[in-house]
Amino acid sequence: MQFLWVFSISLVLLLLDFFFMENSSSISRYLERMAPLIAGIITLSLLTFHLVLKSHTEPIHKLMKAAQEMSQKGRSSVLQIDSGDEFELLAHSFNEMSQSITSQIKDLEKAQARLEEANQVKSQFLAN
Repeated sequence: MQFLWVFSISLVLLLLDFFFMENSSSISRYLERMAPLIAGIITLSLLTFHLVLKSHTEPIHKLMKAAQEMSQKGRSSVLQIDSGDEFELLAHSFNEMSQSITSQIKDLEKAQARLEEANQVKSQFLAN
């Protein structure tokens, strides 16, 4: 992101330098008058780009963090993204998947406990 700010400032400085070097012609005078407008447009464009980029990367970072928590800690996490777009749908699908995996893990743990209990009963039966 710092690159964009450095780029915009450099571009503005280059434009201003160019316009002040060529002040003898009518085109350069026109461009000199337009330099602040061009600089403003470039600055607003970069600011808009930054805001749009942030609105798209923030949900992705939340999704990545939730997926890492789930894989590393083995626990279900609820992802809350209220953007009204595809990211919200993706978060909803992630939450459903997370709940499904958690439910399946609990079912497997219960089945394992039943199998261990049955194995103990079998061992006791064979011992007698």
